[in-house]
Amino acid sequence: LGTCLSIPNVGYNPKSAHALRFLKDNGDGKVYEDLAYTIPRKFESFWPEAKVLSVQTNGGSTGNNLTPKCYVTGDGCTQDVNPTLHQPSSRVAFDFDGPTRRGGRRFQSTDVSLLSSSEEVVSNNNNDVYVTAKSYSEYNTNQELQTFFKEVSSYMLTRDDEEVSGKIRVAAFLPSYIKQMEGSTAASGIDYNENEAVAVYDYAFVMKKIDEADAASL
Repeated sequence: LGTCLSIPNVGYNPKSAHALRFLKDNGDGKVYEDLAYTIPRKFESFWPEAKVLSVQTNGGSTGNNLTPKCYVTGDGCTQDVNPTLHQPSSRVAFDFDGPTRRGGRRFQSTDVSLLSSSEEVVSNNNNDVYVTAKSYSEYNTNQELQTFFKEVSSYMLTRDDEEVSGKIRVAAFLPSYIKQMEGSTAASGIDYNENEAVAVYDYAFVMKKIDEADAASL
């Protein structure tokens, strides 16, 4: 659980909708996903037993430096204290409290970085489909576990332009050096192409526009 942020709980179908937020960049006018807002809600929707405690991004940074932590209590989240938290980001880190396989609960931390991305608009039966492809590296601090995955998403407006129907495919990869670092003997002598996915997951989703009041009720 929680080792692939695109689908934090593979195979689980969230019982209720969760809010996403998209903002417009004041610089180039492009629309981007507000990771500081979206990630905690998405994570908890897929893993209801977990609770996100704080979140950081590298918003507004030309490098990879993280903003101060924004806590679930509201501390460190205001514009004057954390002015770049909600700016375009390629890295997000968060702390959460969640159950463990051995029982009990544990404070855990996850750090996810965008490695590459591309986007295009394609035509499908006279409908424009917006497609994105993004590759990520995720490091789970407490487990000392690093994962790599690629996310391909498609978005298409419905006929009445009231909703967006979409699909997401996530492919997980196992670089050979990770296997070597783990010192595993189970797969010793087995050659494989590290550029081919070891697992692929597909989900479909529907998005609709809501206001702040509706989002707060989710």
